[in-house]
Amino acid sequence: SLTLHLFFSNDEGVFYYKTDRTDEIIPKKRVRSKTLEDKKEILEDYKKNTTKLKDGRIGISRDVIGSAFESMVNLPGTTLFIPIADTTREYINLLFTGLAQFRWQLWDEVKNQPAGVGKWIDDGFLNGNRMTITQYESMLPWLCNLEAGMAMQNLSLAATAMGLGSFMMHTIDLPTVMRSLNMHFEQLEREPFPQATVNPVGIDGILEGYCPPYRTVEEAVEEIAAKKWGSEGIYGKKGYDLPKPKIYESIVEITKSYCSYVYETYGRIPKYHDAMFIPILAQIHHLDTGFYEKFFPEYLDEIDKAHMSTWHSERTK
Repeated sequence: SLTLHLFFSNDEGVFYYKTDRTDEIIPKKRVRSKTLEDKKEILEDYKKNTTKLKDGRIGISRDVIGSAFESMVNLPGTTLFIPIADTTREYINLLFTGLAQFRWQLWDEVKNQPAGVGKWIDDGFLNGNRMTITQYESMLPWLCNLEAGMAMQNLSLAATAMGLGSFMMHTIDLPTVMRSLNMHFEQLEREPFPQATVNPVGIDGILEGYCPPYRTVEEAVEEIAAKKWGSEGIYGKKGYDLPKPKIYESIVEITKSYCSYVYETYGRIPKYHDAMFIPILAQIHHLDTGFYEKFFPEYLDEIDKAHMSTWHSERTK
């Protein structure tokens, strides 16, 4: 995943999982799940790369949970999955694609002027359609939503196969959830525009955005460029080993200039969207089989009924 970072909480604590595998960029070396050895490898990776952030369940007070879910969310025995999307990485990554392929003329719609890319418009290098800051940033939420939605749907499918219950939701005050994970909210030194809000930029030492204060704008762009075209990158020698495009240096320079313009002009990057956000939440829990047997027996299958004996045989003796 480019943008998704997985946090989860259960009775034992709050955890963060991120694989340290770097050869996932090579299709033939991606871990499959066909054989028992594949499954063992996945589990070993999970055990090795899961970090415990704190003891006990994540602290989410009931009054910040939507009324439809207040009675069931984050209760003892449940596991709450919290995918956090790092939009700063996709912000830079998508610029590389849009500038190289479509030659976007990046435009500040408020000031009605080029957004730091005037000289490339003037010399004809950027000869595509005008792309305003608002238009560009409107693409970020749905791109990041897609990854999180698919990941949480996969969790739900896995839970169903095990005879567990699951549901996805977003009716929780998400900034409160992020603060419970010790998310750092960058305060603006000034009010560069009326809609400006504090920006959740990362969790120190765990998840640090490709933006200040963790990196300068120039450093952030260089890092993402290296992940694509560096020797260890997806298109580098370790990955697909493709020749670097002739316009590579120009695209990196334009991306730096645009991102610097946004940050220096408006005090945050992205300008309108948050650097980090939670697209959706998912909870996995044991089913109340007695309830379903009484009121909705048609929804309860044999896998559901056998969950406790299959997975918790010590409790059923």
